[in-house]
Amino acid sequence: MTRNYYKDYDNTGLQKYIIPVIFTDKRTYIAEMRESGYCQYGYESKEEGLVAEITEQQRKNWLELTEKDMKRVIEQSQDEELYRFNISDDCKTLYMEVSKEILNHQNIATIHSGLLMTLTYDSEIYQVLNGNKDWSLQIIVTDMETGNELENIKFPDEDYNLSIETWDNL
Repeated sequence: MTRNYYKDYDNTGLQKYIIPVIFTDKRTYIAEMRESGYCQYGYESKEEGLVAEITEQQRKNWLELTEKDMKRVIEQSQDEELYRFNISDDCKTLYMEVSKEILNHQNIATIHSGLLMTLTYDSEIYQVLNGNKDWSLQIIVTDMETGNELENIKFPDEDYNLSIETWDNL
């Protein structure tokens, strides 16, 4: 899945972006990037990691898709009883309100985790495509009932881990 995959490789006029964190295996991600149409060239470089080379129009299209996806997830969460998401305009801070009750509903907790991964990935892509090579996401979690802060982490340097101990340690 290297650049050698492309027989007539010519990156003239393309912008190069390094995708630092993915939530799937590299081969699958590269294949999806190549098929998406949001990327002229997608490959793995030993020196740089995962690389996307794109036109300005592809960058705009990818950003538009990313923004729509974040908006969809946030709007969808506003009617939820056990969790809600919000994100800063620069996509560097994710705010989550979570009810302790979510721990008693495995199916809802699984959905919440999937949506959190979606927002984390979308934030990464948004920041990377806007030139932020030192991508990170501040995740601030508060208890829906009390407003107390449960977690405040900087992803990917720190891991998000919501458990009964999170509430017990308040």
